[in-house]
Amino acid sequence: VEEEYQFDIDIPVFQPVQRRKLFNMQETMSKREGMENVQRLISTLTHEDIICFTDGSALGNPGPTGCGAAVFLKGTDSTPICLKKHVASLGNNYIGEVKGIKLAAEFV
Repeated sequence: VEEEYQFDIDIPVFQPVQRRKLFNMQETMSKREGMENVQRLISTLTHEDIICFTDGSALGNPGPTGCGAAVFLKGTDSTPICLKKHVASLGNNYIGEVKGIKLAAEFV
């Protein structure tokens, strides 16, 4: 972890979530099972939770790279704030994915 992302204060949002069996974990999963797992997780969230969905991609891999995020500041009942960013003229999918997480984290 880069030094700029190390926190030395206790932020309630970053507290460990209560351990609950939310997922049907197995090596292979159908799209339906994956959707059910996500829906089950989302159903446990409250209006006090901040939710971030992120993505990144490269056209050609390597190629032009970008990232995006949808941030819900007051749980699933809020309107998402949509963020997008050009990452590199020549990058890869992994860099796009990581930059998407960074984009959401910096916004929050």
